[in-house]
Amino acid sequence: MIQMHSRTCVIATIASLILVACGDNSGGDTGAELLGPVSVSTEVVPVVTVEPAPAAAEPEPASGQALAAPEPDTVQTVSIDEPVDAPSEPVVVTATEATAATETPIPPDRVSSAQPTAEAPAAPGAEVPPELEPPTDLTPDDNVTSSESVDPEACVANTVSSLSSCIQAARSNTLERDDRGIAHIALSSDITCDGNCCPSGQALLNLSGTNSIELNGGSFRILRRAGQRSCSLLTAHNASNITVSNIVLDDDETVAACSVTDRCPRMLHMSDATNVALLNSSVRFSKGYAIYVRASDGFRFEDSTLENSGVLGLYIGHEDDSSRNVTVARSRFSDNSTNALALLGVTGPVVITDNVFERNHAFGQWPVAPRFGTGMTGGGQVYIARASGVRMENNRVVDGYCNNCYIHNRLGTGVTGIELGKPGARTVSDILINNNVIENNDAYAVAANTSSPIDNSVRVTNNRLRSNGGDWRLEGAVLQGNSVLD
Repeated sequence: MIQMHSRTCVIATIASLILVACGDNSGGDTGAELLGPVSVSTEVVPVVTVEPAPAAAEPEPASGQALAAPEPDTVQTVSIDEPVDAPSEPVVVTATEATAATETPIPPDRVSSAQPTAEAPAAPGAEVPPELEPPTDLTPDDNVTSSESVDPEACVANTVSSLSSCIQAARSNTLERDDRGIAHIALSSDITCDGNCCPSGQALLNLSGTNSIELNGGSFRILRRAGQRSCSLLTAHNASNITVSNIVLDDDETVAACSVTDRCPRMLHMSDATNVALLNSSVRFSKGYAIYVRASDGFRFEDSTLENSGVLGLYIGHEDDSSRNVTVARSRFSDNSTNALALLGVTGPVVITDNVFERNHAFGQWPVAPRFGTGMTGGGQVYIARASGVRMENNRVVDGYCNNCYIHNRLGTGVTGIELGKPGARTVSDILINNNVIENNDAYAVAANTSSPIDNSVRVTNNRLRSNGGDWRLEGAVLQGNSVLD
């Protein structure tokens, strides 16, 4: 034994491991440390105490007017019309009305690409020729980030009750605000609502009339198991500077979707709003329209996913109540019943960039004219119907097919990649469709609706096409630098 600094230590080896045992001379507790495997020895050596270094600092169709289907021997795609307005008051629905209709069988050769799934797979990689690789690296799991620490200034919610309290505090303007004047609400766990999900007949997340609110979901989910046919999940009417981020908004896969005639409320509904943003989030299994934006200035949908909408995905505009300053970027739209994105009243700047649109318009909602028999109308995965100042660049629009639509002779089920204009009117101008990949759509890659005239302010440039039913129907537009790779 060797005594140094008033400590006595013995080093020995046991079963080829070094064991250091030390004790002070006053009889204090003895500590032992296992150092690792060595050769067997019993040498006693001095131990010198070293002070540790300081720790481093931690671094919608027009009121039920069905559109006529084309004659079997003509070349024509058919558009959705204006949406049917949802009721402003909650709707009571009977069990019979809520029962899901029998789905149209999917042809065997389309099962893998057309059938909606709960989790949309990433766009196929190996199956896409190198020249058609998508201009985005987005995958479904990229959209919602891992949980972050809760903002200490936030109103924290982990139950329906605490969430309602935070929302009420936001509406009464009693939330604490940071030095930028922003009030924060944060989730600290998943929240499931299976009881009264329409408090006082209003949305669970009723941010109407509020300003400068940030709701951060911390990558957690709000699952709504009731009330989908009676109220929206989120509303922001006459609101300003609202940001919803890092959240999963889920209206429950097990609840049957609505049809357009059910007039179900929109899942997320904004109107007369300014600067509303939905970022790094996922919206899934809406029963009717998933996101509806009307008469708003400043809307962003970025780094997010929108999937399995019951009627339509993201709808912006509505006739003369147009919206402006819109950005849809780096997001994925999958398996939505009709259009993934519909612009029915927007003025620029409108930027649609680096998105993936896949397997949308799989189940039509508006029937063909009776003289053509049965079936629903087709349409575009992306529908630019009434718009100006739109820039759609670097997107991927693929696998458009409808399971219940009228069958065209040359154009299959009538699903086009990008559809332009409202039938019978000049409704689009100053549109740029540039550098997109458009592949495997039953009808055209890009087409204007019949009797919807377009001019040279519509430019379609540098796009890459493959395996669509047709390439273009764009008389009057500027076509330049496009590649057809069939």
